[in-house]
Amino acid sequence: MSAKIIELLNQLNRDRRNRKTQAVARRVRRGKTAKAFVSQPTAHSIGLAQRGLQLAAGNFLIGGRLVRNTNEFIWDVDPDNLGFQLKAHNFYWLDHLFANGSPACSATARKWFAEWLKRFGMGDNYAWTPELAGIRVIRMVNHAITLLGNTTKQDQKNYFAAISHHARFLKKRHSFAPEGLPRFHALVGYVYSALALEDFARDLKPALRALAKECEGYIAGDGGIPTRNPEELLDIFTLLVWVDQGMTSAFIEPDRALLSAIERIAPAIRSLRSGDGTLVEFHGGRATTGRRVDKILYDSGARATYTSDDVMGYSRIERASSLLVVDTGPAPNTGAGGPKFECALALEFSTGPHPIFKSVGSGRDLSDNERMGSQTATAFSVASIQPIISGKSGQLQQLST
Repeated sequence: MSAKIIELLNQLNRDRRNRKTQAVARRVRRGKTAKAFVSQPTAHSIGLAQRGLQLAAGNFLIGGRLVRNTNEFIWDVDPDNLGFQLKAHNFYWLDHLFANGSPACSATARKWFAEWLKRFGMGDNYAWTPELAGIRVIRMVNHAITLLGNTTKQDQKNYFAAISHHARFLKKRHSFAPEGLPRFHALVGYVYSALALEDFARDLKPALRALAKECEGYIAGDGGIPTRNPEELLDIFTLLVWVDQGMTSAFIEPDRALLSAIERIAPAIRSLRSGDGTLVEFHGGRATTGRRVDKILYDSGARATYTSDDVMGYSRIERASSLLVVDTGPAPNTGAGGPKFECALALEFSTGPHPIFKSVGSGRDLSDNERMGSQTATAFSVASIQPIISGKSGQLQQLST
C-alpha cells in the first residue's frame, strides 16, 4: 500500500475521531460546575516577558515571518493557518502575557480568554481535542489568580463553568489523546482539574491511576522516551513535577509510579545538557534556557546523576571542560504523524559554556520549505564561531559556517 493511501486513511480516521470528540465536548457542556478551588493554584509561568509585550502589541512570528495584527484578538490573526490557530488554542499566550505582568498585558490576556469562551467554548470546534483541553486546564489553573483578577462576578462564573466543562470532557476523552506529550497534557489536565476544583475530587484517583499507567508504559528505565526528543522529555518531566507539587500542596501523598518516573527522568535530563546548560537539539527538540532546566530539576527534588555514558540513545563524553554528545541510538518511534529527522551520528560539542558544534535544530519557526530542509538535511550539525568582541571598535561580530 502506497504512502499516500496510508496517509489518506490516517486522515480519515483522524477526522472521524475528531468528529466524535467534538460531539462528546458538546454533550458534556452541561453538568456539575465548580464554584471555587479546593487548593490554592500555584503559578508555574515559564513565559517570556518580552514575548508578552510583543503579543500585546500585535506582533506574531508565524512560519518564519513577522505578522502584524491590526485586529483586536489573536483569533483573527492568520485565521486560515491551522497550525498557528491550534497553537493559539493551547493558551500559550497566557504564559507570556502574565510573565510580563504589565496592566496592558494582563488586560490583553483576560480579553482574549473571554473572547475564546464566546467563540469556541461550546465544544463544536477543532480546539476540542483531549491534548488541547488538557494544556488549557493546566494554564487556566496555573494562572487562575491573575486571570480572575479585576473581573466581574459574571466573568468568574464563566471561568468556573468553562474549566468544569473541560474537566468533564477530559474525564471522557483523556485516553484518546495521541501517545506521548499530547497524552500527558490530557492526563495532567485531568489530574489538575480533580486536584483544584471542588466537586471533582472523586476523579483524582482514576486520573492518577491513568497517569501512573502512562508513566510506566512510556518512560523507559533510563528515563528516556520513544521519540528520543530531549525537549519533549523535559516537557513531560515538567508536567510530572507540577503534579507532584500540586499533590504535596494539597497534602496528598504522591503516587509511587509518579515519583519513580521523576527519579528516572531527572538524571537523563542532566545527561542531555550542553556546556551552557541548555538541552541538546536532536529529533525535533529545541534548546531551552539553562535557567528553566535548572529550576525544574531543583523543583523535582531528584538529585541522582547517571554513571552511564549512554542515555536515551545518546553517548556522552566529558573530559575536563569539553563535552561531546553524539546520537548513536536507533531511529526513534515518532508515531504515524510525527516528523522524521535525519540525526544519525549528529553531535554537539562544547567547551565550558561555549558551543562549538551545534545542531541545526527543529526548524519549527521557519517556513515550510526551510523546516523540511531542517528535517532532511544530510549534515545535522553545524560549526559556529561564538561572538567575538573587537578590541578596537568594541563591536560584536558573529561568524558562522
